[in-house]
Amino acid sequence: MPVYGTGKSLGRDDMPKRILIVDDSEQTRAIIREIIVPLGYAISEATDGNDAIESVKQGGIDGMILDLIMPNRDGLEVLVWLKSERPDLPVVVITSAGEGHDDISYPGIAERFGALKAFEKPISQRMVLDAVDLLSGAW
Repeated sequence: MPVYGTGKSLGRDDMPKRILIVDDSEQTRAIIREIIVPLGYAISEATDGNDAIESVKQGGIDGMILDLIMPNRDGLEVLVWLKSERPDLPVVVITSAGEGHDDISYPGIAERFGALKAFEKPISQRMVLDAVDLLSGAW
């Protein structure tokens, strides 16, 4: 798991707050990383829900930006696990999963499962900055 960034957004023991970016798209992770690292946060990355849960278990994660549709274990499963194991960990969802069958809103479900907010892709700089603001407000 690569780690990027250091700097001014300090958390415990003067270490930068660490945000875990969870998305199966390298391009999406790169876009988010390029926006967040200059703000002074440390970044870790996970490519699916299994990697995300393993990263959280290892410790040192202060917040998460999470996709919903991924292989192996999806974002909703990660949220359910977090709700029972780490309910204090703030999560913002950025996903292309919109409306499903029978008017089911996956972003709405994510918020009911504990996400601070769920944004729908396409991703933008403003969206990522808003996500970071929400995470930092939860700390």
